[in-house]
Amino acid sequence: MIKKDQQTALIYAQTIDYVEPGVTLSETTHNIKTYGLTLASNIMNKSGRDATSIGWFSYSMKVAPSVKNQLAITYFGGETSGVRVFDIYVEGQKIASDTIPLNISPQNFYYKLYNIPESLTNGKSSVEIKFKTSEGKTVGRIFGIRTLSAIKLTENVEIHFDPTINFYSIPFSSPKYAHSILYITDVSGRLVLQINCKNINISSLNKNLVKNNFYLFGIYQNGLLMNHGKFSMRYSS
Repeated sequence: MIKKDQQTALIYAQTIDYVEPGVTLSETTHNIKTYGLTLASNIMNKSGRDATSIGWFSYSMKVAPSVKNQLAITYFGGETSGVRVFDIYVEGQKIASDTIPLNISPQNFYYKLYNIPESLTNGKSSVEIKFKTSEGKTVGRIFGIRTLSAIKLTENVEIHFDPTINFYSIPFSSPKYAHSILYITDVSGRLVLQINCKNINISSLNKNLVKNNFYLFGIYQNGLLMNHGKFSMRYSS
């Protein structure tokens, strides 16, 4: 079973786009639309948004046009009131109905994943994500929305370290990664490195990467996730 910190790191590595509900800049950048009563709020320094009665809110979010996509929604485990039952729509089509249980994990946030049918994203670079409820019920609260690339291009690699010349390299350089951005996180999801590169060939990173530790990587090109996986640090033989 995947651990929570590993799940977080994988979600970060697969993220295409991210909305922080309740944060004005994030919401306006993603073309927020609302109807009825919808309110922003804050819990434990994290902003969120809900909608009541027949209210709804939506955002325009980037997707990968030629692979499977998912939604990762952040909820709060300490909700204590309300009938939190709602539907999730992508491009006007309902993809899920959900209920947030009350007080299941006070003081903790958690992710839930939803599959987006490929027919709704094929050939598109962005889609509308909508959260809608019915009379007497409440959406959310929603504390984070991520679109994820569910591609299966994972490469498990080893970074080799030569202590004599202080050099690291990831051995899967390829022309298809030209002008890409490499993100490396630790297993808790903390960003360790962000590198703009013509190809993936890293040197002199002993201050950032620790030998015998495990890391996750994501390679992005023009905002789309091209590849992701995990690697470990090992001495060259």
